Amino acid sequence: MPAAGNAARSRYASRVASAAGGFAWTLQFDATQPVLLQGQGGVSRKGPDVADVSRYYSEPQLAVQGELNRRRSAQAYAAAPGWTTNGAMPSCPRAPWAGTGWA
Repeated sequence: MPAAGNAARSRYASRVASAAGGFAWTLQFDATQPVLLQGQGGVSRKGPDVADVSRYYSEPQLAVQGELNRRRSAQAYAAAPGWTTNGAMPSCPRAPWAGTGWA
């Protein structure tokens, strides 16, 4: 998990292409602000046992840029804000899965 307020910024890239569909799109996501840890220090309690936790962080306000290429057509460009939330749970929580929407 990244450190909160870390000066290093994330960059993500994605490319999807379909020869049969005749298109390809490329997206680039650049973080514009530090990582935001969810819960207490990135740890969110999910149940009564000490092991019933998840670890979450968000990267709000990503700068997203994209390009769409289509066969027999001009390229299209776009830019918009976006975000990502990442989480991990080290073990499967037991019912009633307190504090989650997973029930």
